[in-house]
Amino acid sequence: MRSFFSILSLIITLYSATANAQTADSTVIDVKAARKELMKCLKEARTIATEGTQATKGDAVKSKFSSARAQIDKAKNNPLFSENKANVLLAEADVEYLCYNTERNKPAIKEKIDNKTLYTSSYKAFMMYSQAYDLLCDESNPKANSKVKNTILKKAWPLFTATGGLRVNAAYAYEEKDWKQSHACWDLYITALESQLVKDAAAYNDRFRGELIILSTDSIVNHAKYFRALTSVLAEDHETAIEELKDMRYLGYETNFVFQELARQYLIIGEQTLYENTLIEGAKLLPKDPWFAQNLMNISLENKDYDAASLVIDALLKADPENPINLSLKGTLVELQGNSDEALKYLEKAYSLDSTNVDINSNLGRVWYNKGNVIETAYFDKRQYTIAEELSMPYYLKAVNYYLKAYEADTDRSDKTIANGIRNVLYKQFMKADCPNPQELIKKYNQVSKDYGMPTFE
Repeated sequence: MRSFFSILSLIITLYSATANAQTADSTVIDVKAARKELMKCLKEARTIATEGTQATKGDAVKSKFSSARAQIDKAKNNPLFSENKANVLLAEADVEYLCYNTERNKPAIKEKIDNKTLYTSSYKAFMMYSQAYDLLCDESNPKANSKVKNTILKKAWPLFTATGGLRVNAAYAYEEKDWKQSHACWDLYITALESQLVKDAAAYNDRFRGELIILSTDSIVNHAKYFRALTSVLAEDHETAIEELKDMRYLGYETNFVFQELARQYLIIGEQTLYENTLIEGAKLLPKDPWFAQNLMNISLENKDYDAASLVIDALLKADPENPINLSLKGTLVELQGNSDEALKYLEKAYSLDSTNVDINSNLGRVWYNKGNVIETAYFDKRQYTIAEELSMPYYLKAVNYYLKAYEADTDRSDKTIANGIRNVLYKQFMKADCPNPQELIKKYNQVSKDYGMPTFE
């Protein structure tokens, strides 16, 4: 006779088997229902989108395509989406393709094209066709067949060429300052050139092959890579920008921008060593561009490593001895090393080559002001105040003339040292008891002060 526990165990086993069988049956029923529902969604999406192409009023067209997209969204939320992904993406591409064609044909019925809809749909359509094609080309996909792939090629390639490989879309998004979408379009264009879809399109059609040769020329691709990197910068996507700028370093296209921006991006994310290395590499490749040397020199000056700074600026002057910015940098360095007279030689030569440059005028103003200040301090220490004023004022007047030129050129009012130089000299002038025009000088003092957000003289 069986024990109570044996009978109980048997009952539990039988119950579990029955429950599992019922679960299995319900799972089979659910799969069938899910598959039926998914196919229904895809069919309705295409049907509704086709109705949208036949609608005449703008609101009706938008409503139809919104409904078609809703059916696609339902299909994506279906539990069988993963194993039917290629079919869903293909249906989504067809919907967007119909939307694109409908928008493009609006002038025929005397309606204005909605550019945002046109470019968004064409971008999505090509992207979905590409993704679906890649899935169908997977050898492990039993549902792949040449008929479906050829259908995609016949739609996707004309769409790609009609938009210049989505470069028109990218330009539109750029004008709208939609940096992320513009970047996405440039990126898709570049990656599409190496995609299976584009390769197959060119392999089986001579016309497609000829179009691809044009779209793949170095000048066009490098242009696209430049704007792809630029839009990453504008979108403040630093990591992506760095990778894309690195990819462009030796293409010979916008090399100045590439190295300068790459250095800035490293600085933004706090990679000081990579920042300095990029400046060094940029200075070697572009010896006539003072930007790299200026920033390298600033680093050396912050570290008070004047020898390192001299090596950088002397190499630049050797490559371009008549460059006014390089000469100004050399003058600044020599001044910091304690030789103001030698500094003036470089700065005055720089001024003779470019008399309107803010930095050159500001540097000259500072050197002359400091020379006057040395004299004034020396005689003040001896309590010879009248002599101090008489001997230092000619230097201060020279200084203020250069500072005023720098002030006129500094339209963004970013350098307050210019304002300080002007204010100090004007103050010394109008505070003199025998000043012939104090009100005029005070007026100028106050104007400069207001422009730089500094206190006025009351």
